[in-house]
Amino acid sequence: MFFALFMLYAVRAIGVSAALLGVLTMIGGAAALLGATTSNRIARTFGVGRTLVLVYAAPGLAGLLVPLAGHFDSHVTIFVLIAGMQVVWALSVAINLVISESVKQMLVADGMLGRVTATVRFVTWGVDPLGAPPVVCSPRAASALVAR
Repeated sequence: MFFALFMLYAVRAIGVSAALLGVLTMIGGAAALLGATTSNRIARTFGVGRTLVLVYAAPGLAGLLVPLAGHFDSHVTIFVLIAGMQVVWALSVAINLVISESVKQMLVADGMLGRVTATVRFVTWGVDPLGAPPVVCSPRAASALVAR
């Protein structure tokens, strides 16, 4: 849900071009690859619990860089803030997925793994639409979504 609204906000309110949006997305993809390849080392260094707490919190905090970018006119500042969000978000999500899926596979019996995965996805993805109304109803976001 975040990235659907992020795309609209970035293009319509901040004025990010399609090419720049592609570069920013590519930066996020590179960060995700880095996160996936280093997740084991990070979990061993900081512990699974601490790492999971950090990577669960980081994307939400990184998402705050996007509305902050809307307050700047400098294209360089906007790029740095949104690129920073992409890096932190993608890196954290990749690390989270590798570690949490590994823990789930260790703890859940093979015969129940499909049901547990389906339930987790239903619960976590099912609440995504609840976050949309506050964002869409904010004056700045609403004007960005309706503009053009």
